Amino acid sequence: MNRFFANLELVKAALLAQIEHCKHNYQASDHLSKTERTLEGRRLQGFSEGIEFAIAAIDDYLNTPEYLKENSLMTPQKSIIVQDTAEEGRY
Repeated sequence: MNRFFANLELVKAALLAQIEHCKHNYQASDHLSKTERTLEGRRLQGFSEGIEFAIAAIDDYLNTPEYLKENSLMTPQKSIIVQDTAEEGRY
């Protein structure tokens, strides 16, 4: 298994902890003005949505049957050389 995918459960836990940390910081930001607090709330919402999307992608990968994982591995492909015929005067 690729080293990137070896610790996906740890990655999920770290992402969830980061969301909780941001929520805690937002709740402790009552010293900010109303405008700043609104902006922080929107940033937190966008950040949380992005993290939740990443967690859903991890869950999707973890729940993928093994035979599909093996078939989805990237394999090197031959590059296709496209010749530019415009230089030769042919179109």
